[in-house]
This record gives sequence, C-alpha cells and structure tokens, in this order.
Amino acid sequence: MLEWIRRKVMNMFQIKRMGMEKYNQAICPRIMAKLDVIKKDSKDSFAHFCGEYKFEVDYHDTTYTVDLKEKTCGCRQWNLTGIPCKHACAAIGLNKNKVEEYVHPCYSRDTYLGVYQHMIQSIPGKHDWVKSNNEEVLPPFMRRPSGRPKKARRKAAEEAEDVGVGLSRVGRGGQTGGAQRGGGRASALRGRQVGGAQRGGGRGGALRGGGRTGASRGGGRAGAARGGGRVGATRGGGRASATRGDGRASAPRGDT
Repeated sequence: MLEWIRRKVMNMFQIKRMGMEKYNQAICPRIMAKLDVIKKDSKDSFAHFCGEYKFEVDYHDTTYTVDLKEKTCGCRQWNLTGIPCKHACAAIGLNKNKVEEYVHPCYSRDTYLGVYQHMIQSIPGKHDWVKSNNEEVLPPFMRRPSGRPKKARRKAAEEAEDVGVGLSRVGRGGQTGGAQRGGGRASALRGRQVGGAQRGGGRGGALRGGGRTGASRGGGRAGAARGGGRVGATRGGGRASATRGDGRASAPRGDT
C-alpha cells in the first residue's frame, strides 16, 4: 500500500512539472479562467479617480473604495482571495493597467514550478538492500488484558447515550382488575385481584388450588379467600359454594 502511494505521488510530481513547463503565461490556467469571468462581470462597475491609487467604484446602488497600492477593496473579496474582484478590475482598467499584475504571487507560474521542482528518489528492490547486523525489529508483545473483551464501541463525548424503552415495574405485584403476569385468561390473575379469578392460571373463576366458582387459593375477594376472605368465606376452607379441601357448601374446614 505504501509503495503504491509513493509511486503515485512520484508520477504526479513529474506530470505536473512537465505540464507547467509547457505553459507560457505568468498566471496559472485556472486562475486565468476565473479572471476572464470577473472581467465580464466588471462591466456593471463604474470607477472614479480619488487620487493616486485610490478609486470609488459604483456598482448598482452601492459604492466601494478600491486601493490599488494596498490591493484592497471594500467588498473584501480581493483581500481574502488575492484575486482582483470586479470592482478592482474596473479601477485597474481605468488606470490602464493589466489585471494579471495585481494577482497574488502564489498563483504565478514560477511559484507552481517551485512547489513541484523536488523529486522523490527511486528505491531499488529487496535484492539490492544492504543487510544489517543489528537485531531484527519485532512487533511489541501484546498481552491479553484480564476480563471479558468489550464488543461495544467506545462512544465520543458528544454522542448521546441510547435510552432503552422498557416497561415499568409498577404494578407487577398486584392489580385490581384485568389479567396479571401469571398468564391467566379472561379475568384470571396470578397475583391479587378484587373479584374474578385468582393467582394461578385459572380461567373464568377457576383457580390454581382446584376450587370452583368463586373459590381461591390466593387472596381474592368477593366469593372466597385463603387469608381473610369476605362475604361468607373463611380461612380454613369453608366457602360460599366450594372449598379448598373437602368442605361442602357453607361447611367450613376450620373455624367459620
């Protein structure tokens, strides 16, 4: 890869140097093309002498001040680029001078050739390399760090952290209506509920404990309950219509 880059740069230097040597004008060709466009746009600018090298240039409803000695213009385009703007071209034309004389030297043909006058020296193949008696240079020893390797990319300071979208943990313990995390259907709940089915995976009033029609193993209400049921239910097992054990309609297992 590095060898390919070296040869490409070496060829580029020679091509550019040979191309500019055939060019006869004082300013580089791309800058000359820009100057031709600027000269055409300067037809709408009208310059007026102020004295010595200073001019006032009217362009539509605006007036700019041009100083040919300092090579400045009120629009500041000439100051920044080093290429005379359309207002400066109008002043230069009124002064009977050439626009190319006021272009910055960095755009000249001589400067261009000076940049590419150096050459990259050729390098022989490996068969001509001089063998050294010094120790062979080896890559540094890489020690595997302790712990599990990280797969995630390290984010920059300006990158925002990803905020995951998850469910709230509120209400996972018990609800007062609908189905819960246990997997019950219809109105069956795994946790606690007021009215309907209870903690297990029961369906429509049937419960994990085996009770039927209003009986429950959990803490249901309105029918039967294991610990403190209401409306005719008891802790032992007697319920309004079904029991956990062998109780029969309104017959309690313990104390009613």
